[in-house]
Amino acid sequence: KFQSEHTNEAILDRIVKINVPYVLELDQEVKIYEKLIGRSDFDSHIAPHTLQVAAMFSVLSRLKPSNKVDALTKMKIYNGEEIVEKGLIKKVDIKDLREEVEDEGMTGISTRFIMKALDNALSDNVRENCIHPLNVREALVQMVKAGDFPDDTRKQYLEFLQDTLHKEYLEILEKEITKPFVYSYQEQAESLFQTYLDHAEAYVN
Repeated sequence: KFQSEHTNEAILDRIVKINVPYVLELDQEVKIYEKLIGRSDFDSHIAPHTLQVAAMFSVLSRLKPSNKVDALTKMKIYNGEEIVEKGLIKKVDIKDLREEVEDEGMTGISTRFIMKALDNALSDNVRENCIHPLNVREALVQMVKAGDFPDDTRKQYLEFLQDTLHKEYLEILEKEITKPFVYSYQEQAESLFQTYLDHAEAYVN
């Protein structure tokens, strides 16, 4: 509308359009959600990893395909994480990934889309007054299915939600559940070791 007004020609002639991409770092995207939620009236419980899962989907949707790595690995590299395969750290130069494409981050799921999904997830879970990764993921699935996306884009987004993120969340859970057992085993192993030393010392004596 502004461009169609002939009286704005002088202003338009002095305007330079600068395309600013979406955030491509997972941790930074999570911080954006936390900031928006902190400024709102949202006072419900947010389960661990809920915002992280939502951010994973938005960042994955903004990344262009790479010939070097899959989308999930690319997301982790952009986030500064070390990629470990078969016990070895996989060396992938982030500069090479960025140089593969020119307009990465210019398309994909917006922050507004994610915030609406969080709101929908809470609306579906008013009684418990909380949101968690599973109901947020389901809210995102429903929004993608109902959204005005090209068929191939919709298919890719649903694959991210129903396959890629599902597997990644299971891995996150596995690590979280294993942690307490590892710590508790550490204490148990220490106790066994001390008992062994006592027995060895007694035997020698």
